[in-house]
Amino acid sequence: MIELLKSYDNLVLRTNSIIGTLRTYPKLLNQEENKYLHQFFDKCLFTALNQLDLIIGLKYLDLSKFVNNQIESNYFARIVAHISFEILNDLQKLAGQEIRDFIISNYSKDLLTEIDTCIKELNQLKKTKLKDLKEIRNNIFGHKNKHAFSQTETMLTIQNPEIYQIGNDIFNIQLRLLVAYQNLIQKV
Repeated sequence: MIELLKSYDNLVLRTNSIIGTLRTYPKLLNQEENKYLHQFFDKCLFTALNQLDLIIGLKYLDLSKFVNNQIESNYFARIVAHISFEILNDLQKLAGQEIRDFIISNYSKDLLTEIDTCIKELNQLKKTKLKDLKEIRNNIFGHKNKHAFSQTETMLTIQNPEIYQIGNDIFNIQLRLLVAYQNLIQKV
């Protein structure tokens, strides 16, 4: 387990470093002729921020499951579900039409292949998992369900392995998306 925690910590540090680098883009690309690149860096930064949240949530879900702490496992499963819902619900923040239009009109649609693949995979997860994630986000994590007994039963029976898998799937797809954006930025 120590090695797994070290791996998570390494991912957290690397992702935080990427965020630190990406957040400098407005200062480094402040000339008018470079302003068009802001949209690419902003999408990368948004994706990296999502990644950081997911990594931390997955780490503590994994850890609490390992030490057999069901209460904390359920809590971190709710956090991962909430983060996953927000990512899937706001896919346009990961890859908007403005980037597609710019790349297609100025370069080649081929540069969008991996981004399109990632977004397609995220959309597939959205179609199959968003309703359940929304239920957790709204009624369990946000405690908006008026019936405490029902809320408690749902909180205690949350399917942690399934939530972990959804979060991990999103994490892996977004990792590929980050690489695709980095490759795209190098070409434009």
